[in-house]
Amino acid sequence: MLIRMGLILRYFLRVLIPLILLIIVLSGCSTISAISKYKSGYDYLMADDYENAIKEFEKSIEANSELASFSYASYINIGVCYQWMGNYDKAAEAYNKGINKAPKRAYYGYENLAELKYETGDLDAAYDLIKKAKKLVESADYWKLEKDSNYGPDFIKTIVLGVHDFYEMRIWNREMIREYELGNYKLATDLANKIINKDFKYVYTGFVTSSDKQIITRVQTGSLSDLNGIIRKDKLLEINGIPVKTFMDVVNAIKSILTDYGGTAYFKIERSDRIIDVIMPLSYPEIETAKTLIKKMKFIAEGKIKNEKIIGDAPTIKILEPRMARGVKIVAKQQVFFSILASDRKSLKGVYVNDTPCSKIDASVFEKTILAGNASKYTISMPIVQGDNVFTVKAVNSRGTKTEQKVAIEGNAASLKESVNIYKHRVAVVIGINKYNPWPGLEYSVKDAEAVRDRLEKMGYDKVIELYDRQATRGAINRVLGDDLLSMLESDDSLMVYFAGHGATERLPDGSEEGYIIPVDGSMDNYRGTAISMTQIHDLIKKYRAKHILFVFDSCYSGLGLKRGRGQKTKDAFVMNMAQKKARQILTAGGKDEQAQEYGGHGVFTQAFLDALNKQEGNMPNKDGYILASDLGQFVRKQVGEKTQFNQTPMFGWLDGEGDFIFEIN
Repeated sequence: MLIRMGLILRYFLRVLIPLILLIIVLSGCSTISAISKYKSGYDYLMADDYENAIKEFEKSIEANSELASFSYASYINIGVCYQWMGNYDKAAEAYNKGINKAPKRAYYGYENLAELKYETGDLDAAYDLIKKAKKLVESADYWKLEKDSNYGPDFIKTIVLGVHDFYEMRIWNREMIREYELGNYKLATDLANKIINKDFKYVYTGFVTSSDKQIITRVQTGSLSDLNGIIRKDKLLEINGIPVKTFMDVVNAIKSILTDYGGTAYFKIERSDRIIDVIMPLSYPEIETAKTLIKKMKFIAEGKIKNEKIIGDAPTIKILEPRMARGVKIVAKQQVFFSILASDRKSLKGVYVNDTPCSKIDASVFEKTILAGNASKYTISMPIVQGDNVFTVKAVNSRGTKTEQKVAIEGNAASLKESVNIYKHRVAVVIGINKYNPWPGLEYSVKDAEAVRDRLEKMGYDKVIELYDRQATRGAINRVLGDDLLSMLESDDSLMVYFAGHGATERLPDGSEEGYIIPVDGSMDNYRGTAISMTQIHDLIKKYRAKHILFVFDSCYSGLGLKRGRGQKTKDAFVMNMAQKKARQILTAGGKDEQAQEYGGHGVFTQAFLDALNKQEGNMPNKDGYILASDLGQFVRKQVGEKTQFNQTPMFGWLDGEGDFIFEIN
């Protein structure tokens, strides 16, 4: 069976099946067949055989389609199968069929459908759906339907209300940041206070576990379990000091957590023959974000700091296409396609290229996050002539204020490199931690991270997300890596994650090793339960839709599970070949028992990394404005090894894929 913080499938076997067995007398063999197919489908679901599970659930519906409650359970399970297979359209179709079959019990379907929308980045749709579920669990019919539930009549209601509060808080947080970036400090402060002062009565833990072995089968993206490092295949041993040996043990333990917002939950789990204590604060990182933002706005008002992201009286624009980040003249033939993001404090009148109005289209979830405020996307194709062409991109707001940017394009026969965009969007996360406690403090990690950020911004990265020192808690890092990026990235995007801070290695009972990055709040006594493991990183990387992913860690550890490869000559045709294949790669400062060394104001590793991107070394392959991660990895290994007398040897390799991460260098 499953316990899902939102959908409790066991309910259908413990409560509905006795009802169904009673109907057998009236309905005959068709109901017996339906129950058999349902149970068979459930067994396949538990074995992760989703295709056969779907077939059996569909057969159970066909065997007794007139029994609405039974069909409802089957449709919801079919939706679960499709969702876990990654087929979100089919999952949504199944959930909606289930909702239509049993409208009064639709809170199960609405909650699952909301979760699906949340996973695909549509927070507004998720919130609208969970509000429908909330309305149903607060109705009089709910008590009639759930009064005989084995879990108690409040259990499902509490879960739905907890998910509702979670989505509501995330929407307020999004609007708070948007108003802050717009410079609307009064509205931003009001929203921050709503988050801080909200009477959170319920907690959304967000894990799914089997009832027979207490094995975690899924963890909901962005939930407290996800933020605190619980992963699939963990086995629950204790919750708040109480052993959990049966399904109902889990249910009873979770009941006490669901209404303990602001407290702390203690989990003991088994992972790869290790016993790990996970300390889970029952609150969300957005609370601290709101408090920090209030302090920052106060300092801005007092003139102590400056908000560099504020939108002034003029609109802001960012040209996504054509790419201009390399600092060289763009070459094109016949026509050029413009893709432009524009944002304004209030409203835009329009965006123009050489006074020709652009067409407004929907921006993606990611594109809406690039500019402060409410960003919109505009496109147009413009003809070009032989020789020099200069285009003026202009955004005008409702007050008549305009912002302009010039784009120079040479009309000529374009080479393959110049006519193909390697990535649709380039995204980076930069994390640097100096102020550790109780771990020893570091001197240059934040400076290194800021230097990497500056270089990526000069290279034209569309978005660089930053976390420094106290911002870089375990919850905040997991929120960015395990939640925001999953909804943000698209299939033609690239992602680079840079981390400068402490790393640790643990030897496992089977002789293998596990590596960890240590967040600012990581414990020296229990980093397994308070740090971020390479197992988690691997699991996240598998979920990202981005084409190319590169993790760069200026810290030392083993247990990465990398496949090695050789650098290649950077030729245009080869680059284009690598650009078409997926790649998931990691570059680290060194191995277990090695210490990341610092010299001249930077870590030796990061300095070599920056030297490569800045083309300061003649033997770094970077032909025609491209650097492959495999070449960069070899270069950094050699440079760091030589400068540290080989006391520090970086590691590089592939987790998956046959492609190669590509830096476009200006």
